[in-house]
Formats: sequence, C-alpha cells, structure tokens
Amino acid sequence: MPRDRLVFDRYVAPKTEAARLQQRYRTHRDSLYVFLHRDDVEPTNNSSERDLRPSVIHRKDIGCFRSAWGAEASAIRSSILATARKQGQNLLDAFRSVAGPSPLQAVSTPT
Repeated sequence: MPRDRLVFDRYVAPKTEAARLQQRYRTHRDSLYVFLHRDDVEPTNNSSERDLRPSVIHRKDIGCFRSAWGAEASAIRSSILATARKQGQNLLDAFRSVAGPSPLQAVSTPT
C-alpha cells in the first residue's frame, strides 16, 4: 500500500526503540489510518486530551495525590465521567452500571 511507505520503507536497526515502534505499527496497521475512511473518526486525539485536562489542573492545584489509591480512584472516576458524557449517558446511571446495585437496597427494611 502507498501509505506503508511512510512507516516501513526505511531500515531500522533491530532491538531499538524505533524497531519496537515500527513493529507496533505493523501489528496495528489497519487501525492507523481509520480517519481517512470514516468521517466520524477524528485524525487527532484532541478530545481525549481535553478529557484529561481537568485532572491535570486538579493535580497541579493540589500538588499531587497523597496515595496511589487516590490517584487511581480519581483516574477511574474521570474515565467513567468522560465516557458517559461522550455516549450521552446519565452520569449517575453510568456510575451505577459500574458499581452495581447499592448495598442499601440489599438490606430489608423492618415492617
């Protein structure tokens, strides 16, 4: 294919970062240029970068997270919110679908 010349026509020394990158491109060749054939796919990852921006600002404002658990929990929460927003889902429903039913619903109330 003509587009393969962009990545594969040059010799790359084996066992280098460039060789690993070239191999990754070979493996994922069919996914590299999807935006050329589909109008609904952007050629950049700007939307993903914009989704990360609030987390970056939060991290810079407070300095860092106090624990690895806090950083991971924040990343998961941000990911769920961004995905739900992109898919037009209700944010509370998105959290419920991940977390499952409330433990409070499992407790029977006295009658």
